[in-house]
Amino acid sequence: MRSLARSAGIRAGREMPLPACDSLQQMEAAANDHWSRLGWGIVTFQEYSGHLSIEHRFAPLRATLGEPAMAWAAGFLEGVYQEWFTMLGAGRDLLVRQEGGADSYGGLVYRLAR
Repeated sequence: MRSLARSAGIRAGREMPLPACDSLQQMEAAANDHWSRLGWGIVTFQEYSGHLSIEHRFAPLRATLGEPAMAWAAGFLEGVYQEWFTMLGAGRDLLVRQEGGADSYGGLVYRLAR
C-alpha cells in the first residue's frame, strides 16, 4: 500500500507542479501555497550538512484515514515531495524518505539525501 500511496503522490506532484524557484525559501512558499489552498497543512524545509529535512505539519491523513493507515498513507506526501524536488532539478540520486512515525497531530518528517 505504501508503494501505491507514493506513486499516487508522484502523480499528484506532477499534476500540481511548483513554479520555478531560485531558492529553498521560494520552494517552501510555493509548496505552502498549494497546501493552503487544499487545506493540507504546512511544510518547512531545513538544510543540514548532508541532507534536507522536510517537516510537514497538520496533514489530514490521520484524521481522514485513521491511525492504522499512517504506516502507508505517509507515502503520498513522500511521493509529492520527491516529484517536486526532481522537477526542480534535484536529480534522481537524491531521494525523499520518511523519518520516524507521525506525531500526535499528523506531522511527518522526511529527509532528502543520497
